[in-house]
Amino acid sequence: MRGVLSLLKHNRFVLEQGPFGPLLNKQINVDHSENPNDPELLKLQALFAPSAITSTSPSDLNVCAEAYAQLRHAFALPFFKRRSWLDAKVAVYVWPGLISEGFVNLLDERKPETLVLLAYYCVLLKYVNSCWFFKGIGVALLRAIEEELSEEWRPWIEWAIEQPVS
Repeated sequence: MRGVLSLLKHNRFVLEQGPFGPLLNKQINVDHSENPNDPELLKLQALFAPSAITSTSPSDLNVCAEAYAQLRHAFALPFFKRRSWLDAKVAVYVWPGLISEGFVNLLDERKPETLVLLAYYCVLLKYVNSCWFFKGIGVALLRAIEEELSEEWRPWIEWAIEQPVS
């Protein structure tokens, strides 16, 4: 993810001029209700409210909530009817390109909320498993996340684990 952030930081203007421009500038408004996975994604909203389960600060939870909104957007892209080229292969690139450096830092700290979001991103990786350079990455990363999370956080990633590999 750091590599994508670095690439974007130094080449964003060039990338914005191409077909990814509307995605990077968040100009494509998708209808989340078209995404059959959206009900599962909506369950994640509870993660970003201060609670007894987390010690993450409110400002860090806001960073996570922003990354969540971007992930939900990426999940909806393949179901956006007006842009046929927005498939799962495009969606898998979008989220790493949109997340903030602050979120990447929290991910480096292995904050549970960030690991849960990364687990859901693995579902997108599973969708593109037939692409040779993504083969096995979603499943392997999910296994690593499952091992990293404490028992109390594992129910949050059950849905991601249960999703089939395409």
